Amino acid sequence: MKTVYMVLLLAMMILQVEGCCQCKYGEVSFGRHCYQIRYYTTTSWQQAGQNCAGSGGNLASIRYPEEQNFILGHVNTINSLYGYRVYWIGANDLIPEGTYKWSDGSIYSYSKYIAFNTAANDCMRLHSNGYWYMYPCSTTDTRYICKRKCRCV
Repeated sequence: MKTVYMVLLLAMMILQVEGCCQCKYGEVSFGRHCYQIRYYTTTSWQQAGQNCAGSGGNLASIRYPEEQNFILGHVNTINSLYGYRVYWIGANDLIPEGTYKWSDGSIYSYSKYIAFNTAANDCMRLHSNGYWYMYPCSTTDTRYICKRKCRCV
């Protein structure tokens, strides 16, 4: 079954290339961005951000409902194959507390955040129900989603 998923993922990556958008192997494209859903490893929010930066991106910012639906479709497909997983995204309220922003510097305007926050919960996770929840950034049982601008070739 895992092989079938990988073949389908590869086919979707090929079919979703828009204009001159070129994504790396293992990434999927939407609009002018490439996404890598790191379902196979868990880490803290800070380490996830560093890993994404090492690939030329950031933890995913989700700016529009269409982008949310695209990501959630992939997350739910992965979860149906590998079991329930949650994913770090780039939203946080580290500084100042209560002011949400994306780690890539983009404007925080669209949100699926379920309001339950304490001073200890500063980093956002995406759950398979489509909602975002705040957790301590040091939580290490979480997968993550990277996003980067695609390049023209």
